[in-house]
Amino acid sequence: PIGYEVKFGDDGQYPPIRIELPTGDIISLTGRIDRIDAYQTQEGTYLRIVDYKSGNKAFKLSDIYYGMQIQLITYLDAIWNNADSNMTKPVLPGGMLYFRIDDPIVKGSSRITEEDVERAIMKQLKMRGLLLADVKLIKEMDRQIDGDSMILPARINNGDVLGRSLAA
Repeated sequence: PIGYEVKFGDDGQYPPIRIELPTGDIISLTGRIDRIDAYQTQEGTYLRIVDYKSGNKAFKLSDIYYGMQIQLITYLDAIWNNADSNMTKPVLPGGMLYFRIDDPIVKGSSRITEEDVERAIMKQLKMRGLLLADVKLIKEMDRQIDGDSMILPARINNGDVLGRSLAA
């Protein structure tokens, strides 16, 4: 993590995103990003935006496409376009995720094991969003990944091949 509660706007750490309308009016998008993570590599610095949610926020790529869910992509854009100009390597998008803050209830019989309870909790709290399709990067985000990630919407099959994760 490189930042928590990072503001972008006139009084923020990063400037607002300004959009000029056909009328000449200017819209300024501002916000507060819950968490920004960075990972330095030879290629550049990968950024990941994490937004904490108390509800069960679904993530649908179609909602982004149609402009109905722009929060995460706006946050990533605000940071990506205003990255430190002193950086010698490029800043690259690594991911944008929702992280559910909750205390899940696990249903089961009295014979359910502690491991089964832990697995059920992790399934309910698994982050939702998009990640760059890069095995090396995903393995840095989840160093215990074996098949389906317990924390990310990602799967790595045998031979370090990205698989299809149904938890987007």
